[in-house]
Amino acid sequence: MLRSQEQYGIFGYDAEQEETKRKKMSEKKKEMRFWIASLLLSFAAACVFFVQAWFRVTRHPQLSLPEETVTLAKGEPFDAMRYVHTDSSGEGTLILPEEIDTSFPGKKAAVYRLQYGKREIMRTLLVKVEEKAGSSD
Repeated sequence: MLRSQEQYGIFGYDAEQEETKRKKMSEKKKEMRFWIASLLLSFAAACVFFVQAWFRVTRHPQLSLPEETVTLAKGEPFDAMRYVHTDSSGEGTLILPEEIDTSFPGKKAAVYRLQYGKREIMRTLLVKVEEKAGSSD
């Protein structure tokens, strides 16, 4: 039997049955699109979740000193916060160095610490205290 004969109602072609088949096929396609979209959305949500979790696990607080050495004049106060930069996102505790005595010349170390969880980051700043220019002290 030729297909063209079926299309034109020859040899028992049923137009209503064909329309029903077409509607069912259309519904199946819509359902398939829905499930594919659902799966893609679920996959995207899972990816976002795992990327955020990965960043939480691998991103550690940062402690940096813009300079390794600072030179101060004798008697000039040492402001510990001026020489440190942290990016801890509130996850750690910054421990500043003890007060540096600048009343006499010399080299001193200022140790900065950032504690988070069971870990600690340490950075050391070398502070050089020099006589004031033109001073006779």
